[in-house]
Amino acid sequence: MKFKKFGGQMIDDLGQYMRDYLLEHPNVRIYVGCDSEKMGRQILYVTTICMYDSEMRDGVHYILCKEWIPRKGTKGEDTAQMIKRIWGEVEKVAQVGEYLEKEIDGYIKRFASDELIKMELQPHQTKLVDVDIDINPDIGIRGENKSNKLIDAAMGFLVGCGFRTRCKPDAWAASCAADFHCKPRKNGRRKKKSRKQ
Repeated sequence: MKFKKFGGQMIDDLGQYMRDYLLEHPNVRIYVGCDSEKMGRQILYVTTICMYDSEMRDGVHYILCKEWIPRKGTKGEDTAQMIKRIWGEVEKVAQVGEYLEKEIDGYIKRFASDELIKMELQPHQTKLVDVDIDINPDIGIRGENKSNKLIDAAMGFLVGCGFRTRCKPDAWAASCAADFHCKPRKNGRRKKKSRKQ
């Protein structure tokens, strides 16, 4: 996975980039998120690594990776294809989270078990990064939130791996940062989805 800065500059060595950033900004908390969008015969996955310091007022510094994956099937997307696409997002945040676990160990504070219990989290959720998944825990009034079918499996998998995991509406690394780079744009602005009457 090749990450780049928001302005487009490629990052040659992700681990070194993260270590250098953490040496300059030791109080950040790192969030990994992913979102995807089907586009014809391909799926665009955008994975973000967001560095947030609650004491700074500069917002969030984040880097991103865009990947185009061929997909099979019809032009639309059935439930099985949707499940496979969303599960791909879950796998990508886990992959990046595990990579960072090795690369930034010793450069960022690891929560102790008693701190996690105070935060109402599981004492084994000691991974160095938090992960955000773009999945809605609410099925919706008419069942419109189809990603909801994966909420239990996704949360169970990621929490079981030791990640502090958030879903919508709190998962801004996925549903804001990654989503921003996923949606088709025209003239620099996000295209509005047409609503059928």
